[in-house]
Parts: sequence; structure tokens; C-alpha cells
Amino acid sequence: MKSGICLILIIYLFSYCTSTQELTKDRFSTQKKYAVIPFDCPDKEYGERLSKEVTVWLETFDYEIMNDTEFKKNLENINLTVDDLNKNYNSIVGKTKSVDAVVLGYIKMDKGTTVKGTGSSSGRQISFADRCDVIVVDITSGAIIERTTYIADPDAVFKGKATIEEVAKKIALQLSPH
Repeated sequence: MKSGICLILIIYLFSYCTSTQELTKDRFSTQKKYAVIPFDCPDKEYGERLSKEVTVWLETFDYEIMNDTEFKKNLENINLTVDDLNKNYNSIVGKTKSVDAVVLGYIKMDKGTTVKGTGSSSGRQISFADRCDVIVVDITSGAIIERTTYIADPDAVFKGKATIEEVAKKIALQLSPH
């Protein structure tokens, strides 16, 4: 009787461990190769700069990121563009083996903020990323394997602390389990 219970426990533990490994494998991990797509933003230059900085930070955390130019060539080969992916990320599912997942960002800009107070910047209009939603999409299944949202602190913006590099670092830290 005891050996039967032990056998059941061993089978249960083995099946639990293998299902946990499957979940871990599907998450955002350094075991996969990624492409970071230029983030969709009303200010295209800002979106491109932020996605490049996120790439730098992810590489710092040992994630393998495909070169942007190389990935765009792969997209051309399957008749897709970065804009196509930003509009419908499922358009790439199953069409390329060059990466395991793509990192996409959607930025909402605050363009109507005026600096108040005294000083040389008083009365000046400032644009900043008010919100950035980032998702990581598995290329094989189309499933979102990770997501995060960065929301700006207006006080940090006015104090000059919300640089693109700092926003990118926060996004990379939120995505990464480091």
C-alpha cells in the first residue's frame, strides 16, 4: 500500500516539474532570441530611440537581441514591415524562424504640458512619454509571454530625470526577472 502511494507521489511530482518547466520555457528568458521592434509612437524618432535604448539594456542583462537591420530584412523577405507588426503582431506568427519572440511598445505622448514656475524653462512646452505599454510576443504561438507598462511621473519629467535612457532601463528591469 505504501509503495503505491509513493509511486503516485513520484508521478505527481514528475508531472508537476515538467509542467513548470514548460511554463518557464515560454516566459521571457535569456534562453530565447528576441527582436525589439521600433516602438509605435506619435513621435517616430522618440519611439525608435526608446526601443534602441531598451535593446541596449536587455543586452546588458544578457538577452540575445537580433540586429535591427537584419530583422527588418527578414521582415521584407516575408512581405511585412514594422508598421504591419505594430498594427497586428499576429501577422508574423509562424512566418520566421530568425527569432523566438518580438518586443513591441506602444507609447502615448503628453504634448500639452507647460513648465510652470520661474527659470529659463518656464512657459516652455514639453513632450514626454506619458505611458508606454510593452508586450513580448512568442513568434510560434502568437501568445503574449510578458507585458509591462511604464507610466511617467510628471515631477521627474520636470526635474529632467525622465530621460529616454532611464525610461528604457525601467522597462527592461520590469521585463527582466533580474
